[in-house]
Amino acid sequence: MSGWNLSGLIHITFALHWLPDGTNACTTVIVGREATVDGSVIATHSADNSDLDFRMAYVPARKHPAGARRPVYQASRAYPRLVSHNRAEIYRPRDASQQLTEPLGSIPEVSETYAFYESGYGLINEHGLGMGETTGNARGASYSVATGGSALFGICELQFVALERCRSAVCAIHTMGDLAERYGFYGEEQFTAEALTIVDNDGEAWVFHVAPVSNGTSAVWAAQRLPPDQVTVVANSLIIGYVDPSSIDFILSNNLFESAKKEGLWDGKGQLHFSLTFASDPPWASVRVVTPLYATMRRWRVFDLIAPSRGFRLSQSTFSYPFSVTPDKKLSINDVFAIYRDHFEGTPYDMTKGIFAGPFGNPNRQETSHSPFFNGVVGKKQGQFQRPISIPRGSYVSAVQTHIAHPKVWWAGDTGASSVFVPFFAGALRHGVTKLRCDE
Repeated sequence: MSGWNLSGLIHITFALHWLPDGTNACTTVIVGREATVDGSVIATHSADNSDLDFRMAYVPARKHPAGARRPVYQASRAYPRLVSHNRAEIYRPRDASQQLTEPLGSIPEVSETYAFYESGYGLINEHGLGMGETTGNARGASYSVATGGSALFGICELQFVALERCRSAVCAIHTMGDLAERYGFYGEEQFTAEALTIVDNDGEAWVFHVAPVSNGTSAVWAAQRLPPDQVTVVANSLIIGYVDPSSIDFILSNNLFESAKKEGLWDGKGQLHFSLTFASDPPWASVRVVTPLYATMRRWRVFDLIAPSRGFRLSQSTFSYPFSVTPDKKLSINDVFAIYRDHFEGTPYDMTKGIFAGPFGNPNRQETSHSPFFNGVVGKKQGQFQRPISIPRGSYVSAVQTHIAHPKVWWAGDTGASSVFVPFFAGALRHGVTKLRCDE
């Protein structure tokens, strides 16, 4: 199934340099409506952040007076991620001594905003619009207002604004893209871009990428429609390739081509490849040290699980694989859950086997790298264990399932292999979560 072997993986030197401390490295899968057994569309997210405040919040629908401003906050992972009287009940200060979170700035508010669920990232709103997220690398640096730059928006606040204001995936794409382009965008880490999977109750499914330009003072973005009978995965590496502005399957920022030329990333000849222009492949190619297979091993594994007949081989390059594939059989929501409990079982990289698994087949590993987060010694060479989809430092997994009678987000605290998925219904948001009766 692959030309790589386990011993080779363990002895490859690597460092999570483009994702510092390895604390922000997620996996998102998106499934089209003709690729599921029930016609639903699904967008998932494993929030593999070791320090994440993963509490789920119910943000109620609201009406706003003319001239109101919507505060925009710095992305924060650690507890409490936000302290505020005006967003959700769980964010209220615990006592008078707890300081309120200061916003980075504000944008004009709309007259009415929708109810939605959020955790560390956006989940689903009352109209069945939902998202998953993963961070990728970028060629350009970006700095938020809080760190001396001028970028106002990170990916979480972009998600939240879109869930507040949109019913459709296309609306969310334009809303997030236009805000990032106008107000500036910063990545979750330095030299990072963001990828979202977006689904809605009309059965639309899109992959969205946004990357900083001009030190984060603006952004470029692109979205590609997922074919309805296919599935794809984004795992810390951008996947949108050559873009076609004439195709209805692409939505692009107005500044895309001009910014690529201005930044010296594209000569204006031929088609523009979004990911190779604004990021790198392999994704670690732009940094001093390497992280072989960290991203592509998960991309390979998802395709290997859902389309084994294709015989995909493990590769260092994201673009060794197609944008998306048709699964050998239609997927149920339980099939999607199983993806998030995977440790390469049944492959040469099975983490439940071998000396490192111990006598009880434990697939969990202490990650190793040059990073002091892992070993306390900068520059000490370490080996690489496989990076599975289910990882011990996971904070939660979400699976938005919409284009069905009762859209919902399935939410599992902790990593997928050690948790259960609990449904939170979008319909409850319309009634007010605390007022929903069991017979409604």
